[in-house]
Amino acid sequence: MDPPLRSALSPLELRARRGGPALFGRRRDRRGQPGPGRAGRPGPHAGVGDRRRRILPRSLRRRGRGAARGTREPRHDSDWTRRREPDCAIPTTRRFPRHDRESRGGRGSQFLVRRRCGPDRSCSVGRRRSIALKSSPEESKVVVVTGATGGVGRGIALACGEAGWHVWIAARREKEGREVAAEVDAVGGRGHFVSCDVGDIGSATAAIETILGHEERLDGVVHNATSGLSPVPVSLADVPLADFQDHVNVALRALDSLARASFEALKASQGSLLLMTSEAGFEGKAKLSPYAGVKGAQRGFARALAREWGRDGVRVNSIAPLASTPAMERAFEMDPAMADRVLGRNPLRRLGDSTEDIGRAARFLLSDDARYVTGHTLMVDGGSCPAV
Repeated sequence: MDPPLRSALSPLELRARRGGPALFGRRRDRRGQPGPGRAGRPGPHAGVGDRRRRILPRSLRRRGRGAARGTREPRHDSDWTRRREPDCAIPTTRRFPRHDRESRGGRGSQFLVRRRCGPDRSCSVGRRRSIALKSSPEESKVVVVTGATGGVGRGIALACGEAGWHVWIAARREKEGREVAAEVDAVGGRGHFVSCDVGDIGSATAAIETILGHEERLDGVVHNATSGLSPVPVSLADVPLADFQDHVNVALRALDSLARASFEALKASQGSLLLMTSEAGFEGKAKLSPYAGVKGAQRGFARALAREWGRDGVRVNSIAPLASTPAMERAFEMDPAMADRVLGRNPLRRLGDSTEDIGRAARFLLSDDARYVTGHTLMVDGGSCPAV
């Protein structure tokens, strides 16, 4: 007598022996059982035909859904994953929404690349779409600095040279100008000299034209030159009209000429115009009326021009520095008590360095890091001026 079917056969095999289909679905039935005119060989997947060849004991049978399909080896994704992903890929089960799969690394992506090849997390192997790219260094800029044979102008030129920029020294004294250009080369930049007397309106325009004839672009213009009479304290009643006119020519008329000549080039490069003003233009200085007057006018000129040129992407800013310069040293010699007054109101109790303090602040305003700064006067004076 045959043993009860329930003790030896699974529910699906029992149904097949009674005459019904062993598996649900046409495709599975064809795979597991021979069709018309076809030999009864097992299909590529485990079906009824395979089950007839091998019936496991009840203790080894699978339970639950899919029990009739037999046993199989667990699937390992490591082989095909390694062929598709770099060595530094870490699999993750997170799936992205369909609309976001393309931006996350391709169709149906389930893997994220975590760069862990080196201590600095830099690895040249990655997916087609890079997750994080290191920003490239700022391209070499071309700037011109007036009055750069010494003092603050020289410090600005050297600070820009440290960034690898092309720096044009616009000055009257050729020997000193070429020496500063050589110093710019020594710190990693490209120094050039162009003859320019900013007191002569035509000379300032010609200097810009000369620079544009040698360079393909112009990114920054720094008007640093001041009158040689600036540090000399004189009562207004004793100031000759010619001296007052010299202040105006160097500080204002030269600024106007430089701005007019360089505007189109600055517009093309989205560049910057930078002025060197003074705290005297904010709070005034006794016996420095002409100097304080033109420095205050420079600040107003810069703010107005920033509003006018802003629509063209050109920025205009000012710096009010307090630094140890030859001009400041001459002023201290003429008025020994002036040193105590200047340092006494300075919270840092020192004068700024032309390169490390003033020059680097100027380089910031000329760089792309200050692309959202315009119409501003930056006080680089150690906190001496409380007006701003």
